[in-house]
Amino acid sequence: MKNPLAKFLPALGLPLLTFLVGGAWMMKVTGRENFPKSDTPDCYPLHFRFGGYDAADVRAYWDCLGADGQLAELRFLNLDLLFPLFYGGTLLLGLFLLWNGLGRPFPRFWLTVPVLVNLVVDWTENLTLRRQLHRFLGNESIQEGWISLAGVATTVKILCFAFAWLLLLGLGLRWMRRRRDG
Repeated sequence: MKNPLAKFLPALGLPLLTFLVGGAWMMKVTGRENFPKSDTPDCYPLHFRFGGYDAADVRAYWDCLGADGQLAELRFLNLDLLFPLFYGGTLLLGLFLLWNGLGRPFPRFWLTVPVLVNLVVDWTENLTLRRQLHRFLGNESIQEGWISLAGVATTVKILCFAFAWLLLLGLGLRWMRRRRDG
């Protein structure tokens, strides 16, 4: 009998590789990898803040980056408008491969919704922060309502991303078990 990992690993590996390598590449080409290293909460990247953030948090983060870091952040936000298409596309491909291999055990809706919602809220987060960073760089006040929207989008993005990955792992384990048990 063939090893069930031979088909499971590409379905899991492609999205994981896209996410990790693509993320590292974006950090490098935008200069974001050169951000100041600090353990202070103010310097923790906004796009990883589960539970959101407010205007004071955003100002403190951008102040922590300094002038060069703020420009790198802007380049990163611009490039990050494309990245969800790649990691979302490969994640959706992996989900579809495993779902199809299991005989389509539930409606396709449950595969596409977390990935599509993730895409929309990731764009919402990036476009909103991008606009507010332009305001910040132009010495204009950032807008609390828009920052709140970005904070909610960040939290929803993290939840949808986690749900999609748990779904991928669950389908993969179910697929491997089915192949092993015959």
